[in-house]
Amino acid sequence: WAAYVLSALRHLWDRPTRVVLRADGGPWLRRWASGVIVGNVGTLQANIRLMPDAVPDDGVLNVAVLTAWGLIGWLGLAADVLMLRRKSVHLTRLTCRELVVRSRRPRPWEVDGEVIGLSRELRVSLSPGDLLVRVPAGGNGQAAG
Repeated sequence: WAAYVLSALRHLWDRPTRVVLRADGGPWLRRWASGVIVGNVGTLQANIRLMPDAVPDDGVLNVAVLTAWGLIGWLGLAADVLMLRRKSVHLTRLTCRELVVRSRRPRPWEVDGEVIGLSRELRVSLSPGDLLVRVPAGGNGQAAG
């Protein structure tokens, strides 16, 4: 929990950057982004549901584009996440099998909290069958983060 709070405090005044996103070859979406999170498990610590429709074994990537600046912006984003708002100026949610994210300047990209490098473009796609995911029998497919 503390890591999320410390990270948020460090980036409180970072201005969002302009990105364009393309999900499954569809139209390009332009967004201001403080962060783009891609995954298939949507629950954070303390059972906070960032991507409430995410299911680990459904073959779909869930995407959350976070947009916040300053204390008020981050508090607004937190409220939108906690209240599971579908539409928000702070949060855009997408689902896809393939995602392309582009920015004008090279950005640091992370995988599980580790920076993997700088690039102007990130491509994320699914490879069905490459990872065995086990979920509890009779469960709803939701996994705790």
